[in-house]
Amino acid sequence: MARKKTPQKQYYFSERLRAQLAEIPNHPLTLVEAPSGFGKTTAIREYLDTVLLEHTCRKWYTCLGETSATAWSSICMLFGDTQGNAAEEMLALDVPTLESLPELVALLRRYSCRNECYLVIDNYQLFDNPAPKKLISALASCPDERLHIIVITQPLQDTDETTHHGYPYHHISRQDLFFDNASIAGYCCLQNIDISLEGIERIQAIAGGWVAAIRLQLKHYKETGLFVGDRSIKTLVETAVLNKLSKSEQEFMMGASQLESVTHRQATIINGGEAVTEGILDLLAPDFFIRRLVDKDTQVIHSALRDYLLERFSMQPRPFVEHMQRRAAMACRDEGDYFQAARFFRQAGDYDAILSMPFTDQYFFNHQEQDIITFFSQLFQNCPKEILLRHPLTVLAVGIQFFKKGLRKEYAGIIQLMEDFLAHPLGMPETQLHKIRGEFEMLLFFSKFNDVAKMGEHHKKAYEHLKHVSDPPRSGIYVGNLPWAVGVPSVLSVYWNTSGGLQTALEAMDACLPFYSQLAGGHGMGGEILMHAEVCLARGDDAEAEMLCYKTRYAARSAGQTGNCLCAEFLLARIGLMRGDEKTYSAARRNIARDMAQARQMALTRLGEMCLAHLDMILGETDALPEWLRRIETIRRTLYGVTQPH
Repeated sequence: MARKKTPQKQYYFSERLRAQLAEIPNHPLTLVEAPSGFGKTTAIREYLDTVLLEHTCRKWYTCLGETSATAWSSICMLFGDTQGNAAEEMLALDVPTLESLPELVALLRRYSCRNECYLVIDNYQLFDNPAPKKLISALASCPDERLHIIVITQPLQDTDETTHHGYPYHHISRQDLFFDNASIAGYCCLQNIDISLEGIERIQAIAGGWVAAIRLQLKHYKETGLFVGDRSIKTLVETAVLNKLSKSEQEFMMGASQLESVTHRQATIINGGEAVTEGILDLLAPDFFIRRLVDKDTQVIHSALRDYLLERFSMQPRPFVEHMQRRAAMACRDEGDYFQAARFFRQAGDYDAILSMPFTDQYFFNHQEQDIITFFSQLFQNCPKEILLRHPLTVLAVGIQFFKKGLRKEYAGIIQLMEDFLAHPLGMPETQLHKIRGEFEMLLFFSKFNDVAKMGEHHKKAYEHLKHVSDPPRSGIYVGNLPWAVGVPSVLSVYWNTSGGLQTALEAMDACLPFYSQLAGGHGMGGEILMHAEVCLARGDDAEAEMLCYKTRYAARSAGQTGNCLCAEFLLARIGLMRGDEKTYSAARRNIARDMAQARQMALTRLGEMCLAHLDMILGETDALPEWLRRIETIRRTLYGVTQPH
């Protein structure tokens, strides 16, 4: 079988490292562990590129500091090509804890690959989990000889001494990646660098076997015939890299260093709309100073270079700093990373740019753990009123978040601000005024939470205004696939608020929700059916409850509303438990895991985790509970204030 490509001449690997790499196919898992700058990713990528056969599967995920849930979801997706539902079942476990590792091991022991497959997890040290090395050992438990997992990481510390399944794995360490004199000589030969033994020994004395420092020294030596006589990596970076760039190229690199990773489009934005120069492309060519990520259409700057650039950037004149922060913000905005863009814009003092971005309820729902509402609370305190009123729709969207996070004072402040504005709209076009008044009613209905009938009165007022804007009338705040009932798995627990008033609440929901769903583009579809299903189960009519769950699922799925599908499956699982019907219960759990995986939204992942946690608690099981549900501080950070009592 033909190989994918012939070995490249760009990299040199010692005989010791080659022998270690050759062992990868003989083990279920290989841990590549060494500090930054030792060439870990390069070694694995080149090994896989040069030895894998055409039919061999390779999947790669690079951690970039995402939330632990997002990182775990991406790791689970690596296991998608399986016999069964391994990815979905792994996702349903949530981020592994010491208590849930045995369950993960039991799942992986059943894992089966269709073809020979290599799964790579890069930058593993950025995956925040409570037992990093024990998780690696658990991942090594898969017995299928066609699967090979490769974990690339900086040195890990596993402080918990509790012993769990100690499945062995292959370990490539710092010593294996160490560049000795023979390695330096071999690399110089590949690069056509004429250097004496004395020169090699001098480089080794300065660099101490660290590949990053050696490459920097040899780059400088090849171009100048001189060595940088300093062991400081900052001096090396400055001499071998930055000093070779023009002033504009240095400025671009300082701007790009603001981002953890940079796409081609973002690089163009940071460069003022111009294509990157030859000098920058020279850094990109060796795939070391600026590295292409295998699994993402993006590049990252080597940590040694980025740390130096960030330090240089902090010393630049304020006008330049603000200029590049604004460009970094525009680059983040272009990729849909509005919160990071907002932070850069705030550093640059550009409130208008922040309030001009398309913040929706869906965006806020998916980024609660990043303290985005706290950010806006502080922003609104400092932002002049006249700037806020230039962006009334964004103000309204944020005001809703203040209520849901329990910031009642800030919520009341937004209401007063908008009432004052709407009393004197200053010649605003009639259509735009109807739009603002309609969305204001969509803010005000939260003030009647959780009185469904009174909330519905505001929906009707919103409808009367928004029908002048579009046909059918639509709110622009509640759009997309996001949880309903403030992200709680039970509609009944949220909207039945008066003893003896259940029938009244049901009738109000029947009248209100279809109207609201139409106004909100399908959001909440099927919720009133789900509430009836919960009531039926509470009354002991499990057959009717089951039928209504299926109706809920159909209505919700037809409108693309995963949240109510999750809640319907949760209720079906409860019905299965009550009946002792393992088949119904297990199918519902699998469906919850599947819907979570397919939606790939943080808000829906959290809702699914709550559903599964409820089911575990019913059975008296606590080992698999998500970490964020174990501590009040993470619950507060993850859930809206009105959700937390549930």
